Amino acid sequence: MILYKIKLKPESAFGSPPISDTIFGNLIWSFVHIGIDVDKLLSNYMEEPFLVVSDFFLDDLGVTPKIPSVYTVGKNKKEKLDILMNRKEVKNRAYIPIDFLIKEKKLSKKIVLEKSESISKNIYMKSHVVRCSINRITGTTGEGFTPYSLVENFYKNNFFTFYFKCEESFCEKVIDALSYMGQVGFGKDATVGKGKFSVLKDSFEKIDLGDSSFNDIYTLSNLYMYNIPAKEAFYEPFTRFGKHGDILAITGNPFKNPVVTARQGAILLGIPADILKKGYIGSGIKGLSYHENTVYQGYSLFIPHKYEVEQ
Repeated sequence: MILYKIKLKPESAFGSPPISDTIFGNLIWSFVHIGIDVDKLLSNYMEEPFLVVSDFFLDDLGVTPKIPSVYTVGKNKKEKLDILMNRKEVKNRAYIPIDFLIKEKKLSKKIVLEKSESISKNIYMKSHVVRCSINRITGTTGEGFTPYSLVENFYKNNFFTFYFKCEESFCEKVIDALSYMGQVGFGKDATVGKGKFSVLKDSFEKIDLGDSSFNDIYTLSNLYMYNIPAKEAFYEPFTRFGKHGDILAITGNPFKNPVVTARQGAILLGIPADILKKGYIGSGIKGLSYHENTVYQGYSLFIPHKYEVEQ
């Protein structure tokens, strides 16, 4: 399998944040609609995935690695005060360039903080949009006026980078599925114009992560942590309360069982060499839904590094 990178240009607001597990599910439905045999693709997914995808990274910025902060034990009062005063600034600098992580193989808390940055409201904004349900029979809002709000993600004059790993013979089909997804819309409220994007095919390229001898990794996707052979792990938990899309959204029970994963940007230390060679880690998940054939991407792409964790 080969790792690829491509750029995408947002064309509308997004009702759902473009996270790896949701992207994988949308791609599966896109494969169905462009005429690819999905049952065959998923037949061996639990043992050997045919495709592993990352998040969509706004301006190629990933979540800042969750390296533990320096303890204040043994510090004098001035040093403790400096740490407390800088805490809010550090929290706001929540993103780090993926390109930097690919090039820089040895990282520490200090280097990560120096390279981390915040995302300007000029290029990204999350906002509540007020709506009201309409009764299609009466043409009114029903009994009384009952507005509700939804969160939408707005992007301006920027792009996403998307990383995926698959066989070389399959990469064109992934791009075709991405193009289809961009036309019909991604995630929540795609039917009312949300989640549209264009695929910048000229940006398509293979990615070489270089030396894989380092056995610490930074994840590019949400990761299912069950049976992960890591000596230590630092991550932010993320709970997915999943729901089916497309035709399964109106067939039987559309809801899935919740899954707890490690959010993109996790650090895992001491990963075995056989996993480093594969270029992805984790496992697929079944049994989450009323629909027995449903699978969940618990796999994650990663960038190998050597991390210096301060004590």
